[in-house]
Amino acid sequence: MDILFTPRFTKQYRKLTRAQQEAADTALRRFQEDPFQPSLRNHALKGQLDGIRSIKAEYDLRLIHEE
Repeated sequence: MDILFTPRFTKQYRKLTRAQQEAADTALRRFQEDPFQPSLRNHALKGQLDGIRSIKAEYDLRLIHEE
């Protein structure tokens, strides 16, 4: 599975702490292996973000994606 990063993601990623970047990297590797791995808590968002999904990288760090 290929993952394409938006310029906005790249800019926000650079602002994360080193620990948060490592957590995001781990979550992205797990996502590539199995997008619906239970530890990622992959779920659909509602409201204005309808049609977009979210995965968990850390307790307070989420990564959103489109299918």
